[in-house]
Amino acid sequence: MSQKISDIVQITISRETQVVKQANFGLILIVDEFDPGDSPPFVGRTKTYSDLAGLTTDGYSSGDYVYDTAQKILSQNPSVATFKVGAKFITTTPDANWTDAMVAIRSADPDFYGVLIKSKVLAEQTLVAAWAETQKVLFGIRSDDADILDDGVTTDIASVIKAANADRSFVYYDPDTEADFIDAAAMGERFPKNPGAGTWKFKTLRAVSSYDLETDEWTNALAKNANVYVNRSGIDMTEEGKVGSGEYIDVIRGLDWLESTIQVLIFTELVRVEKIPFTDEGVSVVDGLLKQGLDQGVQRKIITADYKTVVPAVSDISTIDKGNRLLPDITFTATLQGAIHKIQIQGTVSV
Repeated sequence: MSQKISDIVQITISRETQVVKQANFGLILIVDEFDPGDSPPFVGRTKTYSDLAGLTTDGYSSGDYVYDTAQKILSQNPSVATFKVGAKFITTTPDANWTDAMVAIRSADPDFYGVLIKSKVLAEQTLVAAWAETQKVLFGIRSDDADILDDGVTTDIASVIKAANADRSFVYYDPDTEADFIDAAAMGERFPKNPGAGTWKFKTLRAVSSYDLETDEWTNALAKNANVYVNRSGIDMTEEGKVGSGEYIDVIRGLDWLESTIQVLIFTELVRVEKIPFTDEGVSVVDGLLKQGLDQGVQRKIITADYKTVVPAVSDISTIDKGNRLLPDITFTATLQGAIHKIQIQGTVSV
């Protein structure tokens, strides 16, 4: 298994947003369950597809989870260029559970960012959500459980994901989970766009039906950080675009992209040159690369341009760190660009 560049270039971005190979951020993995009578048409854990015709060639058809999910993804405009199908094995060297399956899939093929699974069982969705918290991925969940709309219930999947303060799982209430696949459609609508390009609210999903909610049902769902797909003034639209913790999905994806971009920029320079000297000039090179990554974050509309970086003077770095060739204590502060979701206007008209 290839080693991670994060072993060499470590970056942690802390979010202060509550009011209170570079990774592929557009690649979706659809995970199905396979047994000997329904074995996957590929060797290993995953296979890449670019269209429904490829699925048909491999024996998938309408009514199959993989086919119907892919259809929703590809129905969006623009649509992703490729997607992957992953395999959870039930028998013949079975995976003990969904956690083991996802670990095995990720180990065999780490090149994906979005995760969708066949199971609608709460306990199994919870396992994948817990696994996703340890990865740089986004896990989409759909559920037709009406308890999501009830503020007196705390055992539904939205409540469970919220209680776990999950940053990497989002829940869509989907009253027709066998037809609409809202989690797939929402991911398919956003993933062709660059991280930072837009919010996950106000989006119309192709080949998906909106539904009516009573005001209290809408309020209760959003209070659990679940997402819904409703009609406002004749426009079908997604609301609110949040993960379980209450953070916005676009923030998670944008900061994942920013972290990866900075890592790749610095790592590439370490490999490209003979060496970056452990001098103030060398530290300045690293600072310049960090700023280059942050500038790209500004261009992608993830952060604002008033960011600040702080690097240590070499004379202030300990002999031990110098001996270990570790450059510590580089920090930056930045402000998210965010997005406007509500507008208040007050006006006065007189004669």
